[in-house]
Amino acid sequence: MALGEITKQLALQALGNVTTPTPVQPETLGAAILSQIQAMQKALKEDQELLVLCQAAAESLQLVCKVIKAPGTPPNRIIFKTPKSS
Repeated sequence: MALGEITKQLALQALGNVTTPTPVQPETLGAAILSQIQAMQKALKEDQELLVLCQAAAESLQLVCKVIKAPGTPPNRIIFKTPKSS
């Protein structure tokens, strides 16, 4: 078997093992965003705050998260509560 044939066969096997990721459902997208923001907030030091800027357009959403120093006061923390699914 030629080297080209072996390479082609290996590529086909590798592509055959790839599974396509399942798309995120619309109702869980918000929960995923909130959990990521929560994780970033938990990783902050005592004197830091997480600044979250949101910009929405027609069919897109841009979130920018930035760690900032708390301005001489205790940092603000947000507690996220999501409704429990039944």
